[in-house]
Amino acid sequence: MKKKTFISLLFVVVSLFISSCSLLEQLNNKYRVSFYDNGSLHQQISVEPNSLLNEPSDLIKEGHLLIGWYQDLTDESTKWDFSNDLVTGHLRLEAKWELELNYITVTNFKIVENNLIWDEIEAAKYELNFLQQTHTLTTNSFSLRGFQEQLLTSKEIKVTPIKEGFIGLTETVELSYNPVSTIETYRLDFDLFDYPEFKELNRTTFKSIVIDHDDHYVYVNQGRLTKETEVPKTGVVALILAKNGFLELREPIDNFEKLEFNLGGFQNRIVDSTIELYLTNDLTADDWQLIESFEVEKAGFQNYSLTKEQVPEQVNLNQPIYIKFFANIVQGTLSTNLVIDDIVVYQSVPSHFSIALKTEDISLSDYYKSAEGLKGQKLVEELRIIVSTNLNEIRYRDIKEILEFSDVNPSNSNQVIGIYDRKLLRANWGTRSEWHREHVWPNSRLGMERVKETEVNQGSDPHNLRAIVPATNSSRSNRYYNNTTTDNILGHTLQANAYYPGDQDIGDVARILLYMVIRYEFLGLTDNLTLLSEKAYTKEAANMGLLSVLLDWHNNDPVDNFELNRNEIIYQYQNNRNPFIDHPELFEEVYNYYLSIDADRTVKIRIDYSLNYARLKREEELFC
Repeated sequence: MKKKTFISLLFVVVSLFISSCSLLEQLNNKYRVSFYDNGSLHQQISVEPNSLLNEPSDLIKEGHLLIGWYQDLTDESTKWDFSNDLVTGHLRLEAKWELELNYITVTNFKIVENNLIWDEIEAAKYELNFLQQTHTLTTNSFSLRGFQEQLLTSKEIKVTPIKEGFIGLTETVELSYNPVSTIETYRLDFDLFDYPEFKELNRTTFKSIVIDHDDHYVYVNQGRLTKETEVPKTGVVALILAKNGFLELREPIDNFEKLEFNLGGFQNRIVDSTIELYLTNDLTADDWQLIESFEVEKAGFQNYSLTKEQVPEQVNLNQPIYIKFFANIVQGTLSTNLVIDDIVVYQSVPSHFSIALKTEDISLSDYYKSAEGLKGQKLVEELRIIVSTNLNEIRYRDIKEILEFSDVNPSNSNQVIGIYDRKLLRANWGTRSEWHREHVWPNSRLGMERVKETEVNQGSDPHNLRAIVPATNSSRSNRYYNNTTTDNILGHTLQANAYYPGDQDIGDVARILLYMVIRYEFLGLTDNLTLLSEKAYTKEAANMGLLSVLLDWHNNDPVDNFELNRNEIIYQYQNNRNPFIDHPELFEEVYNYYLSIDADRTVKIRIDYSLNYARLKREEELFC
């Protein structure tokens, strides 16, 4: 018996040595080095680890001298030293240029007081081509007055400096004109405060409390949320104000244009009570000006509004203002409480000229060139190299800014689209926000502790983060994904631990999860419910699912313009892309690879977790 046991153990050890040889051989693979110029791939080579590079010698650009190759063009310390720097990992280098001595070009375009200006070149004139006309200028300024209508759609302006003894290079900028507009800049929907983690307001007790939560800085005096059976309300809850109760919006509002809100009597009782609306320029001086009183006149909610034309001179609209709603209740009984909901503030954006965002066209064939023709594990490994090389560091707090642009509503640039419930939310985060940052692959299932605002890690990857309504974020929690068993097309919970993203987001979710599992090798996709129930915020919990539903979701909800734009924006910030948005045809091949891994995961997982790699390395030197 002992002999059989010894032979069995010996077989396992030998198998592990053989596996370790294969593993260590993979670790010694060559590194990939990519040379880029202005976003386009110039040359790509494979090199041995810890070797020197040969500098490309065939790159030419008119009027420019190549001054070096950099890992980060904005950081001089990242210039590559071809004589001394050794390649220790996959590498992307960018060409950096400077003008030759006899060449000049204009730089630093900006708009000041309706004039396009650029840095002045001493003793130079400028040839400017605009709207098929040529202008010769003696100053570094061009007036845009009179071109408002032509620039309602962006147009190119080309500027070439002219100076004796020099060759002028042409620079191009795109300009546009933005007329006066009124936009929604703040919305207070009390559904935002109706989730278990938020204790400041509840449905049973009137409170007086300051709420400083994300984008909302308000003071509630004698208020509470409506119960399930109490009306009126829109959505889940509204705010009830008792006699002499009030609500102050303590966030300053610039360029006020209009205020809207819904007002009703408690339990639809019509009373002679009113909401008095006050404004002030100085929150600390207690100098509130009564603007107007709004009376409940019928059952249900009535929508009221206040425009800037109705604001008296005592309030200076050229300065920030603050808003207060005061419950002037006549009878003072509980049945006459007032209910308020859906407070919306609109602000005006003055007309202005702007330099339109202009980015270099990126050749996807160049970006993914090294993965062409690969299958299975080799495809996964090459994609991992591509999406993990020379990334810009994105802190978790940076996501607030990125999502304003990446999750933008294609029909309204002032809104972002909330994942799962498809709610349209005010885009600008400001100092607080009506939306949160949703980890599609939950933070607690990323094999790490809760991500902190200043950290850069798998918890701060913008490809995995989406704008979301806080209450929706709370209900989704860290549930794994599964198919729905109802006719509800929006996101909703399933039993105790599962979640359906909604018909319009299933494909987005599938492509994000597959990106995450190739980007971070320690993550796993699975159908194993035991793995999906491991203790949160641990390495053992670094799994997500259900894997089996993802291919159908990818096929049933194809890539759309929202995802394409989101991928471009994140590329500009983090310098990597989601391959399954650019090339959806890669999804099935990569999916099948992870499906095969999950099929025999129960055999391998205990062996993998028990490996001692330090000892394995020592034994490899003896046996391999």
